[in-house]
Amino acid sequence: MQKVVAIDVGFGDVKVAYREGGELIMRKFPSAVKEILSVNFEFNHLSQEKKFLYHSKHYVLGEAAKLDGININNIEKLMFFTLLLIYKVFHDYSIPMDNILLALGLPLQFYNQTNVQKLKASVADFEVDNESLGFNSKIFPQGASVYFTCKLLYDTPIANTLILDVGFNTVECIWFQNSKHVPHLQKMLERDGIMKIAQLLKGAVKYNISPLEAVDILRTNKIKIYNEEEDLSNIVDEHSATNFV
Repeated sequence: MQKVVAIDVGFGDVKVAYREGGELIMRKFPSAVKEILSVNFEFNHLSQEKKFLYHSKHYVLGEAAKLDGININNIEKLMFFTLLLIYKVFHDYSIPMDNILLALGLPLQFYNQTNVQKLKASVADFEVDNESLGFNSKIFPQGASVYFTCKLLYDTPIANTLILDVGFNTVECIWFQNSKHVPHLQKMLERDGIMKIAQLLKGAVKYNISPLEAVDILRTNKIKIYNEEEDLSNIVDEHSATNFV
């Protein structure tokens, strides 16, 4: 039997779920990618970070890449870097790559047959760190890998399920009836995700911060400026209460 690894690569975060030794493991890290010029790598603050070779360029990923990283703001960039972020999942969490079935998600507005087939073909044959890789995969609307998480947890299909995925840019509602995805019932609220508040915070704090840094403020209520933390609880509470509805 193939081992299912559910991975949602979103515009803000990578969400991962898999079973290990009878235990359900769930992970998350930022979908942040930063290109590193090899000539400068040994002389900057990222020199101790794992760098990944992908399409003849070196990258750091996740938390280390949030500052001044690549702006993954369209589906082409997201699908291109999905392969690299998938590799990071297996590398960082030491998941054996043999006999794996990937349950992957595409943002609802880009979930169509063309993108599904393109992603499946890409996942079946790619290379990172000079290692040739390939996985069988099933592609669902983003957030539906939560459904696979539930199946992993309970070892049984869940007949009727509503998945509410509050994402980086959107809020998506995905239906399963009798254990099957029902496309005509799915709904998406554009520009109503976490970034709705993050963009407002970006203006409110009056600092030049990236979208991912704004999301960090939303999560922690703090910002670090010149190694000193500033509490922004009041600003976060105000914008969350009045704008995220």
